[in-house]
Amino acid sequence: MKITQGCFVSEIPLLTVESLSIAFLNHTLEWVVQDVSFSIHNRQSLALVGASGSGKSLTALAINQCLPDNAVVASHSQIKLRKTPLLGQSESTLQTLRGRTISMIFQDALSALNPIHRVGYQLDEALKQHHVLSSTERKHRIHEMLEAVELHPQLYTAYPHELSGGMQQRVMIAMALITQPDLLIADEPTTALDVTLQAQLIQLLKRLTQTYHMGLLFITHNLQLATQLADDALIMHEGRIVESGPLTECFHTPKHPYTKALLKATDLNLTTSTPPSNTAPLINIQNACLSFQSGPFWRRHHTHALSSVHLTIQAFETLALIGESGSGKTTLARALCGLNRFSTGTFRKHGAAHDWRPHDIQMIFQNPTASMNPRFSIKMILNEGLQCQRPKLSASERHARIHDALKSVQLPLSCLDRFPHELSGGQRQRVCLARALCLKPKLLVLDEPTSALDVLVQSEIIACLKHLKTQHQLTYVLITHDFHVVSALADRIGVMKQGRLVEIGTTQSLLNAPQHPYTQTLIRAAMLDPSS
Repeated sequence: MKITQGCFVSEIPLLTVESLSIAFLNHTLEWVVQDVSFSIHNRQSLALVGASGSGKSLTALAINQCLPDNAVVASHSQIKLRKTPLLGQSESTLQTLRGRTISMIFQDALSALNPIHRVGYQLDEALKQHHVLSSTERKHRIHEMLEAVELHPQLYTAYPHELSGGMQQRVMIAMALITQPDLLIADEPTTALDVTLQAQLIQLLKRLTQTYHMGLLFITHNLQLATQLADDALIMHEGRIVESGPLTECFHTPKHPYTKALLKATDLNLTTSTPPSNTAPLINIQNACLSFQSGPFWRRHHTHALSSVHLTIQAFETLALIGESGSGKTTLARALCGLNRFSTGTFRKHGAAHDWRPHDIQMIFQNPTASMNPRFSIKMILNEGLQCQRPKLSASERHARIHDALKSVQLPLSCLDRFPHELSGGQRQRVCLARALCLKPKLLVLDEPTSALDVLVQSEIIACLKHLKTQHQLTYVLITHDFHVVSALADRIGVMKQGRLVEIGTTQSLLNAPQHPYTQTLIRAAMLDPSS
């Protein structure tokens, strides 16, 4: 009998995957997952860790039998739920198993929820599919489930867009667990959530796994989250399992070079650089407020997004803004770029008025794919900004700027004729950086520039940003909830809560000795507080 962290689990695994190999049928068979084998028992949490494109999500889709039509599973592969083979089952049998025995939480909760139906309707739909209960019994079960995931039962009548990111993800968890499945597959469930929400969801999954006696397959590229939730780990690289075993063993005494590289990329690298003390302020904000009007025209009300913000940004520094979702970080960043206007207060750019041009402040958005036209080649994307902002430049001058920008972000000239979908996530983010650099800005506003990237690509982008800052004498305003990115890049940190700047200080002083209770809570949630 196997023992996992003090819990006895049955000899017959809940899930067994043997020699799983998956290929895509294009002109030839391209094997993207090769000979993957593992098992999960009741109450066991298994982390499947690896970079984007390593085959993690494909493995999960194969277990749930939801692979694309052009995917082929090798004939020798086996997937068993206890003793029942899943491969080759009829669609009607699979529909019975999906949701009832195996449930899945997807990465993007808002995309996975139906925008035109209320939360209660969607939970009821999942319940009706697999259980014969009266409407009263179903409603009672739904209310119990909402309370189990720490949501108020009143959200039964809410629409998905009315919920925060953390609430949407909790609804997804409630939907997955309402049928009381034996196996839960969580595919990157905390992506794009702030550290406090991540910590809450991890604790919630941990508690529910034990309460409902489930097995959990936790797919992630975040090693820190894996250590908080999982008993065992599988390290996946280029479609193969390169290391497996108890999580503490894999992470404390790694054997494979790829596991070592992953751990090295997540090392907390506290920056010791500080901006020169004699640099002049670049931007000064005093007592700034920003509010939005909302509601129908006969019942307008103001939502205060920023309140009494005082902030000075020094030339050539990196200032990080941290805080929960909805704290006002992105609103402040958009105001810096002129995309939002401050309602009151002063916003002063230092230097002569003619020294500042509209393109001197550029913004790098969170999702590089969404911020590029999918029908444009990379050359057209880079050229577009120059044609709009610097129309007096000749074609040869624009060409030279594009080449210099690509060289700065370490992309080959051959990518100019490619389209966004032909590039990796890290390459797309480099293109967005190159597009901004073409205009030779003074200030770059970086809105979660690494949140959609795995740890190895994150470390490459961080190194690229450091190089660009030195080479082009740039000033950065960095918006993120990732303290590893903050510690690697930032000179100073500003902490935002409910539209206010509650604390600001150097990176070392704020991470090592935070003063405000809210800052202390954030750092504890990110596991950076040695006393926690």
